Amino acid sequence: MEILKTLKQKHNDLKTKLYKTKTKKAISKLQDAMSTVEHSIEDIYRDLARPWENKRVTGVVLYSGTEVMVKTELGTILVNACSDIQSKSWYNETCCVSFEKGSTIEFTLKINDITYRGVDIGGADISGGVFDAEQYEKLCKNKNLAFFKYPNSDGVTGLFL
Repeated sequence: MEILKTLKQKHNDLKTKLYKTKTKKAISKLQDAMSTVEHSIEDIYRDLARPWENKRVTGVVLYSGTEVMVKTELGTILVNACSDIQSKSWYNETCCVSFEKGSTIEFTLKINDITYRGVDIGGADISGGVFDAEQYEKLCKNKNLAFFKYPNSDGVTGLFL
């Protein structure tokens, strides 16, 4: 990835030059040049990431919790319990799912964001988390939470803070 290294160096050089520039016209030209380089870097990252998007992978959880690092064949990836298929919420405090250290989970890779700094990859449709029914029951009794119900489903299907 020599081209990527070269583009990043060019970006850094332009940034250094930008800080030393005084006139508005020169600053504008440098900002345009930096933007062009950033878009080129993003395109390279996008091409590199495209084959992995929506790929189903298996990994081992490195520590217990609701937001954990998972070791996969692609490297270490941060995943959130709110993306587990058993989750009841988009918030860690109310999703009622956690991951145990050493357990194996399966998930779909999702490209969250691509910038000139890199690719933010996360997990979606995670399976393998542990659902805490006791926590869920306690949350259902909490008057400070709002609940929602999916059409044609039984009971509370989601919790909001």
